[in-house]
Amino acid sequence: MNKANQTAALKHSITSDKLFKALTDSKSRLYRHLSGILFLLWLLPAGKKWGEFSPLFDHLDWIFSFVILVSIFYINMYKLTPRFIYRGKAFLYLGSLTLTITAAALLLATFRYYVLDPNRIAPIPAKFEWLASIVVLFMFLGPFLLLSSALKLLQRWINDIYIINELEKRATESELAALRNQIHPHFLFNMLNNINVLTATEPEKASNIIIKLSSFLRHLIYESDRSDQIYLSSEIKFIQDYLELENIRRDNFSYSVEYDAREVRGVRLPANIIIILVENAIKHSADSHTRSFVDIKLKIKDNYMHFTAVNSMPEITRPKAANSSGVGLANIKRRLELLFAGSGYELSSDVKDRQYTAFLKLPV
Repeated sequence: MNKANQTAALKHSITSDKLFKALTDSKSRLYRHLSGILFLLWLLPAGKKWGEFSPLFDHLDWIFSFVILVSIFYINMYKLTPRFIYRGKAFLYLGSLTLTITAAALLLATFRYYVLDPNRIAPIPAKFEWLASIVVLFMFLGPFLLLSSALKLLQRWINDIYIINELEKRATESELAALRNQIHPHFLFNMLNNINVLTATEPEKASNIIIKLSSFLRHLIYESDRSDQIYLSSEIKFIQDYLELENIRRDNFSYSVEYDAREVRGVRLPANIIIILVENAIKHSADSHTRSFVDIKLKIKDNYMHFTAVNSMPEITRPKAANSSGVGLANIKRRLELLFAGSGYELSSDVKDRQYTAFLKLPV
């Protein structure tokens, strides 16, 4: 079994395992928390030394300890671990965890001194017993809190695997959608027919079309499949070749691509995102009755790529094909959610004066 198959098998076993699902699935959250709380409700009274205080305060002893334990458990799980462990700040986490445990111990000691001891029945423990109880408290709280951190990290790890699986799926679907929409037999046959006619009349122009078509296919089949990231300059070159071939294929069609070559140099972005937006603009601008156009503008500003595609809309709207489900755009939206959540990305569209505008803003 090769490495890719081993990785796939591992992901499948993790995501299908019932124990992992019970520990990480949001639907099981309530049951997980109730189980932990019930376990503590059994453990604390069972391990308590009864008869130290009057009956009411004997119960207040373990109830207050329960409240403190549950509080610091959730503080560690939802505050300390995400803030420090997720960001690789191990020393800050250990320091914060130590302060949390110390504060809990002081709070318990203060409660015992001012509330419980005035109602004490049994003799006050000797000093060494106090020290022993503090040591036992730290020995219990440490693993208890580290367990919550381990659980949170496990949930994060499993969630990352789910995201990676879905990203791979969405990327594959986007690539297939791009191939399905762009390498259309009619498109290729039209190009080949144009080349055949021009070979006799305008051989230089025919040669130019062959070079552009070769570059177009090379990028589509090879370059965009080499990695998850691709150079923006390469995408722009592909877009220009694509629009030029469309200009040759269609009558009364114009296009423009505006960008600053210095801005895009060295910039990388996920493959098959802006290409599908351009393909969408080309497809929906087609009009056999009047002039059609596609205008592309690309700007790098404040570490964000601003991409705008404006296309004309046909005067006569064609009925939507049954198999035209917008899979490409739907996959782009989901991929952006997975890749750039919380990064300030934008994807929007607008229709005005028979022009369709798509806008994309991505961190680069």
